[in-house]
This record gives sequence, structure tokens and C-alpha cells, in this order.
Amino acid sequence: MKKVLLIMLAFLVFTGTAFAAEVQNLTVKQVGNRVVFEFDVIGEEDETEVTITLAIEGKTYKADELHLEGDYEKVKVGKSKKIYWNVLQDFPKGYSGNVDWEIVANKRQKTYPKYKEKTLKKPIIPLPSF
Repeated sequence: MKKVLLIMLAFLVFTGTAFAAEVQNLTVKQVGNRVVFEFDVIGEEDETEVTITLAIEGKTYKADELHLEGDYEKVKVGKSKKIYWNVLQDFPKGYSGNVDWEIVANKRQKTYPKYKEKTLKKPIIPLPSF
């Protein structure tokens, strides 16, 4: 009996997680005064929850703490999704340090791959001196 229950439980866990959405093909670039995160959301459902978290100088920022626009929170599954970060609204003097980020689809599912990239390699939007 235990064996049957374990097999059923394993089947439910596997099938419940096999078709969940995930973020793939993430690229990040600076365009003007903004950082653009471009990615695909792949999965079987029509839409999913996409979350973004940034870590800057040891502090973690969630989406509601940043000036973001684009494809986060409820997002339709598909290609060419974008999140725009308006850096100067969060750092009025510009920022030229390291930024770590994580973009995750379907955060309830801890077993799915998630993108975690380290460090933008060039200064982000230094404010010109007058």
C-alpha cells in the first residue's frame, strides 16, 4: 500500500511541475537611462507569475521597490518579454557598481530553473557633471 501511495505522490508531484513556466534566454543591456531585461517565458499554461529581484550593494530590491515597466507579475507565456528598469528614478545620481538579478517564472514552484546572472559589466548610467 505504501508503495502505491509513493508512486501516486511522485506522479502528482512530477506532473504538477512538468508543465510550469520558466524563464529562458535572458539577456540584459543598457538602453539610454534604462536597463532592459529581455527573456522568453516557456510553459504550457496561458500565463504565469514572473518576479524580478535585484541585489545592489548588499541590499535586495523586489519589483515593488523599483521603477519597473513591462512584463512582470502576470505575464502571458511567450517569447520576447521585456522588463525595463528606470535606474535614475531609483538612483538619481546614477549607479556604476555591481548589480545581481534574478528573474523567475511561477515562483511557487521551487524546482524550476531560474535565471540568476551576476553583474552588469559596465557602469550603469553615470550622471553627467555640470
